[in-house]
Amino acid sequence: MSYELNRPTERLAKNFIIIKIIRSTSTLVITLAILFLIIYGSEFFSFPSWVTPVTYIIMALVSLHGIWSILLEPFFIYKNWRHRVDEDFLQIKSGGINRTYELVPMAKIQSVQTHQGPLLRKYKLYSLTVQTVGSSHHVPALSEKEAIHLREQIAHFAKVKEVE
Repeated sequence: MSYELNRPTERLAKNFIIIKIIRSTSTLVITLAILFLIIYGSEFFSFPSWVTPVTYIIMALVSLHGIWSILLEPFFIYKNWRHRVDEDFLQIKSGGINRTYELVPMAKIQSVQTHQGPLLRKYKLYSLTVQTVGSSHHVPALSEKEAIHLREQIAHFAKVKEVE
């Protein structure tokens, strides 16, 4: 018996790129500030002599990671992320270098939820999380209309009861 699946075609919201850049930039700034404080502290306190050179090496590595996570990664994620929902499965395809293809049976889904933090709220986006017995599956940025529709569609197909 052969079952032909339609490939996932739905994309993330375009504003995902902006949100990912903002998150990565803030993480980079906070990390570099902490590393500068360590260097500053090593000048005034009696830190071992190896602390300053190691901190500079860590700063260089963090800066390289920052370049990747701010300038390249958001575009790769957006370009390669796809999802699709049908009566039988939730499909999530992601990754450019290490490709991941998740196939979540509707019968295994226990809960589905949308989440909206301050940054997502600013851009009127939601993230969607689907829980199964042994795992969690995440779609990071959907428009409000699409997220609510997808949540209701998954709940209907998976026969998830609403808890009050």
